[in-house]
Amino acid sequence: MEAARRILADIGVEPERIRQETFGGAEPQRKLPESPAPETRFQVEFVRSGKVCPILEGQTLLQAAAANGIEIPSACRQGQCGTCKTRLLDGHVQMTAEQGLDPESKGRGFILTCVGHADGNVRLDV
Repeated sequence: MEAARRILADIGVEPERIRQETFGGAEPQRKLPESPAPETRFQVEFVRSGKVCPILEGQTLLQAAAANGIEIPSACRQGQCGTCKTRLLDGHVQMTAEQGLDPESKGRGFILTCVGHADGNVRLDV
């Protein structure tokens, strides 16, 4: 994949036009800060589903959705493929990886639910 990326760059393809899937890539995942109280619960509102559900600090948004019967398509569960990207309507989410988000999606407020952790109450367009 890296060789293909170099070839494309050498022939003048702009870096933002090059897409690459990497599973377990060389870039280390960012660590989330340690939680002093893992029992602390937040709420996630799945707006289109009409559900408000508790979420454990440290639990991914994809895990919280699945635990509450809300289906969000996903594939790699590592933040690489972008299948689980969902628009964040309100709140703050920390992601341990962001390779699956292109700059446009990121700019429009999308997050990756498979590696997204709520930092307080959040609202998602699901």
